[in-house]
Amino acid sequence: MTDWRSQWLALLAEPRRDDIARELVRSVQLDQELAAGQPHATAIGRLLRDLFILHHITRDRVPFEPGPYWRAILSNFGATAPADIDDEDEDEDDVDVDVDVDVDDAEDADSLDPNQPFYAWDLSQRAVEAPLYGRAGLVDQALDAFERIVNAPRDPGNDNGPMCDLAKVMTTAQVRRAWTIERRMAAAGWLSPNWTAPCLVTRLAAIGEWSEAQALLPQIADREGRALALGRMAAHAALAARPFALVAPAQRRWLEGDGLVELVRGLTLELRWPERAPPASLIVACLELVRQHPDPRARSGALVLLEGWYGAGPTELWRRAIEAYAVGEAQVHALFSLAEEAADARDIAEIVRAAVRRLFELPRPRATRWLGSYAATLKALPHHEAWEVLARMLVSAGHDGSWPLADLSGPELVDLLRWLGGDEVLASVAEHLRDVERCLGR
Repeated sequence: MTDWRSQWLALLAEPRRDDIARELVRSVQLDQELAAGQPHATAIGRLLRDLFILHHITRDRVPFEPGPYWRAILSNFGATAPADIDDEDEDEDDVDVDVDVDVDDAEDADSLDPNQPFYAWDLSQRAVEAPLYGRAGLVDQALDAFERIVNAPRDPGNDNGPMCDLAKVMTTAQVRRAWTIERRMAAAGWLSPNWTAPCLVTRLAAIGEWSEAQALLPQIADREGRALALGRMAAHAALAARPFALVAPAQRRWLEGDGLVELVRGLTLELRWPERAPPASLIVACLELVRQHPDPRARSGALVLLEGWYGAGPTELWRRAIEAYAVGEAQVHALFSLAEEAADARDIAEIVRAAVRRLFELPRPRATRWLGSYAATLKALPHHEAWEVLARMLVSAGHDGSWPLADLSGPELVDLLRWLGGDEVLASVAEHLRDVERCLGR
């Protein structure tokens, strides 16, 4: 540490001295490698300290200044007292009392300014949140407001298209009126693609107007929008136990490009396991469409979106599909997610091992990204194996594109280390983390 501090101060004095930087990096990396072979309780603190030092010195040649991520990490490990972060606390007398009241929600629709550019969206929000007895009138008012701006395209920047949210509370007559408004908006050059038309078609299916929904479906302008609506309609058919072909032969071209991803998005928006469990036949049909799609990126995206269903089908079925059809980071993500949903301990351990293997096959593993999200899955491994995987991930993170300050600022790593080694490990980590500021500070 003394040598590192001296080298760092020399580099701060002469920031253009790449030779000093290279020597410092080599020295820290060597210490990481040595620590990885030491007893785990003492090694983990060194590995984390070295990782954060490497992260800073390979990106900045300025003194280390503790930011919010760093303070959160120190606090998680008990390496700082509340007094150390009082600078972020406001004086009690200066704190505004947050009563968590949305002022807009306390107003009625008449209090809104109709001259505001997004008045129609404000009315839509009121309608969606309104009790049933007063909702229809608010929906009509919102449709009036949208109709008035048909020829004046605008985008609030935070929704999926005009009338999307509103669609879910419309009556059949209101959907028909909204469809006419949306067609006029499309002709007037409103942002495209947007999901207004798919949302309206979905609403018709949800309230039982199947023939009308199927007639309007091909009129949706963009392929991805048709695929999204098709997926949502298939989900509602499953909920109603209604016979419905997931993809008819004439609709298969809608799945090209990102169409498959949007079809799956539509399905998973409406069928959220375990509240709304997808039938086994629908899972099999989805995986068959994934298998047939020629684009590995689209297959991967679909399988990641299907993660909400992993608990609804046989674990081995999902694992085979993920390993056969997903690629790259999406495959790693899907395997870790499957490990979270699997029930059998042996299955979980094997899936975690597969995820770790795929992780280290990536050109840039970014190990702390996965560690920050899925640390708990390592508990499925025997202690010695979990230690080895953790050490390997921390060594890799020093040079693989990881961003450990953000990735490791949550409680996940602390929980894993407590399971692995208890208070002894946490105390060791806390002491080593203090060395980061001692080495790299002013």
